[in-house]
Amino acid sequence: MNARAVYVDSLSKRAKIPFLLRIAWRIIAMPASEKAPAPATPLAAYTIPKFCEAHDISERFYFKMRDAGLGPREMRIGRAVRISLKAAADWAEAREKANS
Repeated sequence: MNARAVYVDSLSKRAKIPFLLRIAWRIIAMPASEKAPAPATPLAAYTIPKFCEAHDISERFYFKMRDAGLGPREMRIGRAVRISLKAAADWAEAREKANS
């Protein structure tokens, strides 16, 4: 039997295996990072860029509001500035009341 005949025989045997079984090894062999995304950790506090992104405002406008005393309460953790979720909610509520 020559090499071509062996190749054809192996293809015919392989074709008899159901489709899901043929691809199952690919799913099992896939690294864990590609199988499913890791669950997102809940957000505890915003950084200023994340706060601006979440509230659809520019960072420049954020700093203008902060300088005018209209920004959300900030907390410092070391050198990092964070805005708690409660402070962000209070700020949004205050902005709604100011505009109504």
